[in-house]
Amino acid sequence: MDVLLTGLGLVESPRWHEGRLWFSDWIAGEIIAIDDVGVSEVIVRHESLPLCFDFLPAGRPILVSNQRMARP
Repeated sequence: MDVLLTGLGLVESPRWHEGRLWFSDWIAGEIIAIDDVGVSEVIVRHESLPLCFDFLPAGRPILVSNQRMARP
C-alpha cells in the first residue's frame, strides 16, 4: 500500500471522479482531490462539516452540509 497524503483529520465520502480520488476532511471543513501520484488540491473550504458530496450528471460537484460551526 502507498501513502499518498498524511496530516488529515476525519476523512469521509471517498469518490473516484475524473481520474482523482475526492474526499471530505470533516475536521478541516475541506473537500480534497488527489491523483495517483499524490498531488492534492483543496476544492472547497467550508465553514461547517462537508457531510457528503457527489457529482451531478454534467460533472458539477454538489455538497450536503450542516449548519455553520462556530470556530474558536
